[in-house]
Amino acid sequence: MDRLSNDHRTATLAGDRGARRQLEKVADRLFAELRPHERAEWVAISTGMAPALVVATDCRLLTLSMIGRSTRAIDRPFTIALGKKRLIGQSVDVSDPRGLCLTLLLQEPDLRALQMTGGASSRSGPTTEAPPPPPSASADPGAATAPPPGSTGAWRWGRSVMTWQDAELLAAAHMADLGFSGATVTPRGADAGLDVVAQDAAAQVKYHEGSTGRPDIQRLIGAAHGFRTRIFYASSYTTAAILEADRLGVALFQFTPEGLVVAVNDAARGMAPRSPVPDQRTTFGALTFESRQNRAIRWSQQIEDATKVPISDRKRRGAKQLVERQRASELMLHGLEQLRDSDNPLYKRRRKERTLSEAEKTLQQAAAVLRIQLK
Repeated sequence: MDRLSNDHRTATLAGDRGARRQLEKVADRLFAELRPHERAEWVAISTGMAPALVVATDCRLLTLSMIGRSTRAIDRPFTIALGKKRLIGQSVDVSDPRGLCLTLLLQEPDLRALQMTGGASSRSGPTTEAPPPPPSASADPGAATAPPPGSTGAWRWGRSVMTWQDAELLAAAHMADLGFSGATVTPRGADAGLDVVAQDAAAQVKYHEGSTGRPDIQRLIGAAHGFRTRIFYASSYTTAAILEADRLGVALFQFTPEGLVVAVNDAARGMAPRSPVPDQRTTFGALTFESRQNRAIRWSQQIEDATKVPISDRKRRGAKQLVERQRASELMLHGLEQLRDSDNPLYKRRRKERTLSEAEKTLQQAAAVLRIQLK
């Protein structure tokens, strides 16, 4: 980063480490574009079919193509309109007062940083030039994306879960998607043990590394005695917690740092039955990249369901099934890691497809261990 740090126009440049590393490779192009007294403030990567580096300065927004040498710019102040949310990022249209527009594909942290540099977001079009407000008590259900096609309880938020505030917003958005009207995050200190409340439903959210145990489920029952539906969100549960939730009728949902929510018990799985959605295919009949990713998530859910079927009461056969399930679970987790890696914005298209193919093979191996047919 010497060239960027040593030039006064880029000395205070902020942004993701990967974006700064990529910008270092084309620093000469950036220096040629910057005016004598113009300062670069922030850099990010716009993914998609035409990846580019997005550089915000004190007076403009620049995009430097990573394929070729094209450069585009719009003036500040600019306005932001949010487009379709995709698996690899949020589509964003950024326009200036002259009417010039840039279309970007950004990750959620980069989008928030862009909003803070000089634009305000809108769902349907440009808004006034004011920085976005901090996360409020009411969650934004529009931040969520549709669940993977054909999944049973799987749902993707579209944002990463990095803090307990993110976890509570995820829970509120998920409850709104399930059909609970008025799902809202409760104010801190006045929640009476409840983190999200809605009409006739309440939820508690635990954001920590350890597993949620039986006492946590029992405390939810006491706090939500006036609500018909009780829901719990956590990163993992103990066996005792799952059994207690089944006995008391509490719906358990598990969320990942990537914002994926999966139903843990029957009460949660029966809460939002979904009909399968046809996979999208190219003109040649092959599944699109996004549909392959959704299918892999669906496969992982089928593998997880197969590991919960009661084992044989015969000693040798039961022991063999336990070993098979442990092996299948290890393969499934490895496949999910490969699946997440296929979304890496720094990868080229061929590497992403190769990583996704490896994830599919790993999940198929897990299914072969359990002797089930993936659909």
